[in-house]
Amino acid sequence: MESRKRFEKGEFMIKTTRFLGYDKDEYGKLIINEDEAKIVRRIFKEYLSGKGSFTIAKEFNVEDIPTTTGAKWHDTTILVI
Repeated sequence: MESRKRFEKGEFMIKTTRFLGYDKDEYGKLIINEDEAKIVRRIFKEYLSGKGSFTIAKEFNVEDIPTTTGAKWHDTTILVI
């Protein structure tokens, strides 16, 4: 089935292996990953308070906050979130 039809039916796929803040349960439903959700909330809070994506990424790297892949944070990663 094409992705548009699945979307119209409310069926869609999300790659949770690189979806910060969520995991899937045994039934495939999204559940909040509280440890990662704290990072997502902080990104939004700091961005909305005026910090730029480059500054947020730099601070996360200094604080050794992990990404979903274990790589370094980049400003583009922050913007995608």
